[in-house]
Order: sequence, then C-alpha cells, then structure tokens
Amino acid sequence: MNFNWSNYLKTAEYMMSQARQFPDEEACYRSVTSRAYYASFGLARDYLKNHENFETSGNAHKEVREKLRAKPTTQKISNQLKQLCQYRNESDYDENLSMFPVIMAERALSLARKIVQALEQIA
Repeated sequence: MNFNWSNYLKTAEYMMSQARQFPDEEACYRSVTSRAYYASFGLARDYLKNHENFETSGNAHKEVREKLRAKPTTQKISNQLKQLCQYRNESDYDENLSMFPVIMAERALSLARKIVQALEQIA
C-alpha cells in the first residue's frame, strides 16, 4: 500500500495546533517544519513518478527539485521546495535556528500548502 504523503501535512498542521501542549514547543515546531517538507517532497516525487515516469537514482531530494525546475509549469514548485528543504535542514540539524521556531514552522506550513495546491492543479 502506498503512503499518502498529504497525511504528513495533516500531521504537521495538527502538531502546530497543539504545540503549546507539547513538553518542548521548539521540538514540536522543528518537527512541524520537517513533516511539512516531507509531505511536499513525497507528493512532488509521486507527481513526477506518475506523470513523468521519473525515478530517482541517488540524491532524490536534489533530483526532484532539478526535474521540477526543468519545466516552466513546475519551476515555482521547485523553488518553493528548495526553500522548504532549507528550513527542514536547519530544523533537523542546526542547534540554533535563524528565526523563531514558531515562525519557521508557520512559513514551512505555508510553503507546503502552496506546493500541494500547485501539484493538485497540474495533476
């Protein structure tokens, strides 16, 4: 059974709404950012597999963005996914974030929603 990547976005949105109840809000916001990215990435990769017969060979995250960037109709999605990936990398790996965690999580969710909406429109 294939995983429905949009469920990661629903999970991220739920976590965002409940962040103040988590024992560590920052960890929650960082997780929101990460889940928002993976929802978008998974849906973008599935879109390419289903509509472009695309298969990744090694560096899937970069390959998906490059494939999206190659077509005018998906360039914006590629740029948004790149920004979201930067947020995810920072959230997952950096000790100190470049902005408040809640702001990063809000921006990540906003980008993820835009990516999902754009993919739905072209599918």
